[in-house]
Amino acid sequence: MMKNGILAVVIGFFAFFAACSDDDHNGGKNTPGKQVIEAFQAKYATASNVEWKMDNGYARADFTFEGKSCEAWFSQSGKWLLTETDLSYNQLPSAVKTGFEAGAYSTWKVEDVEMLERLNMPLSYRIEVEQGQQERTLYYDEEGNLRREADDNSTTDLPTAMVSFIQKDYPQSVIVDSDFLIDGRKIVTILDEGRVKEVLFASDNSWLQTQWKVLLTELPQPVLNTLKGNAFVGYTPIGAEFREYASGDDVYRIELQKTGSLNMFVEIYADGSLFLD
Repeated sequence: MMKNGILAVVIGFFAFFAACSDDDHNGGKNTPGKQVIEAFQAKYATASNVEWKMDNGYARADFTFEGKSCEAWFSQSGKWLLTETDLSYNQLPSAVKTGFEAGAYSTWKVEDVEMLERLNMPLSYRIEVEQGQQERTLYYDEEGNLRREADDNSTTDLPTAMVSFIQKDYPQSVIVDSDFLIDGRKIVTILDEGRVKEVLFASDNSWLQTQWKVLLTELPQPVLNTLKGNAFVGYTPIGAEFREYASGDDVYRIELQKTGSLNMFVEIYADGSLFLD
């Protein structure tokens, strides 16, 4: 399941608890609450071999669903956050296989394949490959476009400076994944405030930014007003995320679409003013 055997570092605790069976609803530390159980059963009614683990208020279920091994995370209130599903290479969508086979890693040996589902985020696929002593983790969108390349040769241990930053700035979070990009930067995926967030660090382990997807309905009215202005006539917002930059700027990054034009991105402060980098 999750890359590098899933870090699942509990911020503030740094401890794991022993897994327990889904049948063992006895109020133990690894037994999620009623809301989580009900949300899980509603989403995965035919799941079997369910085991639960609680990490800093978040519930992780390891289970079998429709013949596939899965791992899903829920908030304490029962809000589904993400699921990772093991696939065989042949189970990938044809567009993803075509994209991989037409790319630079087509001759590399495929080691592992997963489907990634995350709250408010597009479906994506992760392919782990190796060639000799080199290992890479590749992320593809549903259309087969390569979106991210990570160096899988890196140590599974996160640098202390990065863990300390997350512990300080996101004390209620759980680290669920990490990627060491081939350009030296690192991305750490955390669950925080009921959202899936990506924390980006520079090659020297200094924090650069944190981002997470938001719904268009969550955009503040001043931001919506700016998007309706003369500067964006004919453009339609199709996606948004919130970004916290090391500079102290917190902005909404919106993707805009216009017929006959390339998509564009604009960053806007919560008060509606434009962020010009």
